[in-house]
Amino acid sequence: MSKKEAGLLERAINRTKKTLGALQEHEKRAREKWTKRYHRFMKATQDLAGLKNVATKKAARIREIILEWPEETVRLTNERDAEREAIRRTEEELHHQETELAVLLERLRRENARTDEIVHQVFSLNETVVQALANRNEFLTANVYQLLVDPDGKLRSQVTLTSSDGLRRVVALVSHITRIDSALAAEAKEEMDKFFARFAKDTGEARDEQVSELIEILEHVLVERVSFKVGSDLYRFLSIAINERVFPELKRAQYLLGHSLRSEKTTSYVRLYSRGATDKPWVEVKLSA
Repeated sequence: MSKKEAGLLERAINRTKKTLGALQEHEKRAREKWTKRYHRFMKATQDLAGLKNVATKKAARIREIILEWPEETVRLTNERDAEREAIRRTEEELHHQETELAVLLERLRRENARTDEIVHQVFSLNETVVQALANRNEFLTANVYQLLVDPDGKLRSQVTLTSSDGLRRVVALVSHITRIDSALAAEAKEEMDKFFARFAKDTGEARDEQVSELIEILEHVLVERVSFKVGSDLYRFLSIAINERVFPELKRAQYLLGHSLRSEKTTSYVRLYSRGATDKPWVEVKLSA
């Protein structure tokens, strides 16, 4: 059930109330009409009793009123009763609609309460998780990450802490990122451009196997021949023994690129492991969902 359904039902109830009000007004007028005609009938009986001459037109009209009353009272009573029956049916319909609305509103109240509770719990649990992560990181920074630094100030890549029962392990590590010095890389690119100017246009028999291999590697190393991509192809290029007399440009480029690489240590982090027994393999423990 939705708020829209409740709104539709409330509008239906308002229409039914309006109809009921009109029927009650009609019933009131029917009662008043019957009462007015009844008083006219009673007055006619009294007037007829007081007449000395019953052969006049007035006497005839009075007798007509008296004689018409039995039929008229039945008709007026039926009209009034029909209005009352319509009122009864409309009141039943209104009661049914109001009951349905009450049930719907109670259901909506429970659904809203349940939704509010879910939202509250999720936010509360999230705050707990966030606080727990903050507490964990604060503890790691104060007690674990500092172990990555040797007494002489040198930063170690990782340190492993194993519980005395040999069932739990904490491994603290430091991430590394490799960057390329832009100035040296620019010089290396100039040397490579010289190489391409000499050999890249040669095809078929004019190009030997070593030249083709070098060109293939360089095409993977260069990103749109503007910058260099750090990866396996770059390290493959740096590891090749290049004949300086044959390929002086590439030898120089290899030297420049090798000296342009800068390995930087970035974020510290931990990995957790556990096992059921000392003869069981280590299983990594999830740090978060």
